Amino acid sequence: MEGHTFIGNWITPQSVIVDCGMNEGVFARRVMGKYGCRVIGIEANPGLAEQNRTDRGLDCHNFAVCGCEGVVKFQVDHAHSMNSRIVDGAAVGPDIVEVQGSTIETIVPLVNVTNIDLLKLDIEGAEIDVIETASREFFSRIPQIAVEFHAFLDKSKKSSAIDCIKTIESAGFTSFDFSMNLGNVLFVNQKFYRTSLLDIGYFTFEKYRSGIRRTITKTHE
Repeated sequence: MEGHTFIGNWITPQSVIVDCGMNEGVFARRVMGKYGCRVIGIEANPGLAEQNRTDRGLDCHNFAVCGCEGVVKFQVDHAHSMNSRIVDGAAVGPDIVEVQGSTIETIVPLVNVTNIDLLKLDIEGAEIDVIETASREFFSRIPQIAVEFHAFLDKSKKSSAIDCIKTIESAGFTSFDFSMNLGNVLFVNQKFYRTSLLDIGYFTFEKYRSGIRRTITKTHE
């Protein structure tokens, strides 16, 4: 859904999804409409966070999810909001704003969340710092995690992304890359659902079917 694969059968009206990188709330509105669940959004872009709350009626909080505590510089891409991102602290310019940055483990209790059924991370490269600084114990309480690693945009980050995958796997997860470039990775917590060989075969089939479908689409664009 919106480029993020997860197990829909696990999502019920009582489920809680934490959407890091809510952007314009398209993913949140779709899952809320389909499953009737609660979605808590975390969005670093102050303008989008405000629009999500006031214009779209979404539960959205203005934080930059990152690997540290404190104010961070955030570059707002007004033409393509999905490309907005955390930048170096020395950055200046009309498109640079200051946002409160916090780790995922700090933010979750601040937004009144006790249990997470699905964690979505789509935060334009900051996912690496987030995963590196979060504890395995934090991850181990979550049934499934959907991550868009941005290594496909910056090849130098591929090694760090692979290390992050190993970190989450060490917390008891099995990972599935549905994009073939780390852009759509699903982590399934074995504590909640022990994937069988049949499940792994199915997910592998879906991975390559998705890849073939994207190739066909690009060929005809």
